[in-house]
Amino acid sequence: VCQGIREHYCPRTANDELPSDRVTLPVALADRLDMLAVAFSLKMIPSGSADPYALRRMAQGVIQIVLGKELPFSWNELASMVVEILKDQQEFINEPELLEQQLVDFLQQRERWYLQEKGLRHDMIEALLKNPSGTPLSRMNLAETLSKDMNLPEFKKAVEAVVRAINITNKYSN
Repeated sequence: VCQGIREHYCPRTANDELPSDRVTLPVALADRLDMLAVAFSLKMIPSGSADPYALRRMAQGVIQIVLGKELPFSWNELASMVVEILKDQQEFINEPELLEQQLVDFLQQRERWYLQEKGLRHDMIEALLKNPSGTPLSRMNLAETLSKDMNLPEFKKAVEAVVRAINITNKYSN
């Protein structure tokens, strides 16, 4: 019980351990998502550098758990699940679709920051985040593969061939 209570708050910082137990892991994730959804529904959205309720850190915890434990969820799926649960509490949820989109946007914004902190190139991050229905795990795996392969001569030749094909198609489609 003590371990469960302690791990429920993990990760507290960027380098903190993740929940290790199969019970505390979903509790830690659900608690963070619930807090984010309720805060956003009450219009307590961080702006600029102001984040009095540490919602950015909470979102970073969600990202660390999802990536660290290799969970195959998209931000859309997680936001949809938490909003669906909160719909029963009508006093919190006035516009469920808007809340869901705000959560997805916020988590994706924090994922962008996470990928920047990992040292990924800006253009790669933007390309990866163009597919919001993909999972953070699939984007991270793709980023790692691209980072390894993009300096290979074969990769550069493949990119040149794709660019050439796109240019030809654009020329004839106009």
